Amino acid sequence: MERNILADVRHPFIVGLHYAFQTEGKLYLILDFLKGGDLFTRLSKEVMFTEEDVKFYLAELALALDHLHSLGIIYRDLKPENLLLDSDGHIAVTDFGLSKETLDSDGSKAYSFCGTVEYMAPEVVNRKGHSFAADWWSFGVLMYEMLTGQLPFQGENRKDTMNQILKAKLGMPEYLSPEAQSLLRALFKRNPANRLGGGEPTEEGVAKLKAHPFFATIDWRLLREKKIQPPFKPTVVSDDAFHFDAAFTSKTPKGKSEFPFQCQKTFDICLSRLSRSSSKRDGSRTFPRLFVHRAGFAHEQSNDSCGGRTLGPGQHGHRHRPLGRDGLGS
Repeated sequence: MERNILADVRHPFIVGLHYAFQTEGKLYLILDFLKGGDLFTRLSKEVMFTEEDVKFYLAELALALDHLHSLGIIYRDLKPENLLLDSDGHIAVTDFGLSKETLDSDGSKAYSFCGTVEYMAPEVVNRKGHSFAADWWSFGVLMYEMLTGQLPFQGENRKDTMNQILKAKLGMPEYLSPEAQSLLRALFKRNPANRLGGGEPTEEGVAKLKAHPFFATIDWRLLREKKIQPPFKPTVVSDDAFHFDAAFTSKTPKGKSEFPFQCQKTFDICLSRLSRSSSKRDGSRTFPRLFVHRAGFAHEQSNDSCGGRTLGPGQHGHRHRPLGRDGLGS
């Protein structure tokens, strides 16, 4: 599923797939390598962002989600860990292991219970069926987290968190601008039909979101063309893994890697072709930076209907979040 989605998607704010091949036990995806790290690492260091920073990241993300939805794809795993930064500071959505494709805008729904609980929409939690609107709820959770350094709904355990998502009143910090508060309230509608971005056909809903006063200063054409300067540019250092958390880079792969023995020739061919396609005008060659993702190796698969990860209480996707000032995951 992830390979098929990446093969169909081409967008400036979505990670690119160059090649895919497999061995008897593993599927290898050769993806863009984005050395700026992920948004969660930056958020962990700064606790919260300014509204201008949040506006920029959300605007790029909105264009990416709009593109996915236009192709009939629900992303379903939106969180800071899955938003990578390139060397200039633009975002790229990655990790489509929980995504659902081939949904139409005619009311079709998915019923799988999957994702990271704190970011799940109410209709995912209650398993009554969800569609593209579920991504816009998660969009709101991400916005709230970037603006406040906290999650809007998080309990002592998984069940408590789910109950809060379904019933708890949203606490709105007074220091947020009226425009930010208005957008959050529009995104946190528990009825997906009333939610901004989700109540109308895909194009109409996104148009209303882009027209919201919170995004009044965004030039959407320039944004898509990457002509708006990002608020943060990762420091360029010789260590390509510098901006990635040690929780990732220090991990030991599980199981025996088949790559050096069975795939080296295929990988060399891929690099050779990519080198030729990336040739400079003066005739010199440059090798694009790539990341090799081994599906089924980099992800622990569960037997649920989504094929996604099974998360324990307080566990957010790839790793545990550090404790915040209030004792809850920040």
